[in-house]
Amino acid sequence: MSSLRQWERLPEDLLPLIFQRFDQLSRTRSSAVCKSWTSALKFAADHDASGCIFRVNRLPNI
Repeated sequence: MSSLRQWERLPEDLLPLIFQRFDQLSRTRSSAVCKSWTSALKFAADHDASGCIFRVNRLPNI
């Protein structure tokens, strides 16, 4: 498996910590990394970032 594919395997509880450091544009772009990142960003947006460290604006459907 290539090293790029390992990004998909990051634990989901780490994603909010990573996304917290991104600006809004970077969060939007990060949704293109893989399905799990897209899902994590959509989950945070759908749940109004409840329980998360950051707030995410709703992402456009891709």
